[in-house]
Amino acid sequence: MEVKRTKGITVLSLLLGWLSLAGFGNSYIMMSNSGYGSPAFGIGAAAYGILAFAACVGLWKMKRWGYTAYLLWAAAVIALSFLFQFTVDGIPIWQFALFVVIVGAALAGIARYIRRVQQNAL
Repeated sequence: MEVKRTKGITVLSLLLGWLSLAGFGNSYIMMSNSGYGSPAFGIGAAAYGILAFAACVGLWKMKRWGYTAYLLWAAAVIALSFLFQFTVDGIPIWQFALFVVIVGAALAGIARYIRRVQQNAL
């Protein structure tokens, strides 16, 4: 039996696919141009791209592991935010904390949506 994908999951999957391309592109630029970032940024961008692509495929195919892949990608988003904040000239700490709270809440809301859709469909 094929599970029907909702419009929201379709849009999220397509967005994650585009974000994976951005991650791979950033990784390539950071790793090939020594003046742009460090190897840590390049590796982080590659991990971001891989996780976004895994979440894209998992959600597109409505697989249970798509939710886990999304959570790992969301963790990478937050982790890379910390990497940039504390290795590059960061923004004031209160602004960074507010950013993390807002982005974290948005990512958590999307995760709850994915979980709800999967529970209803699978």
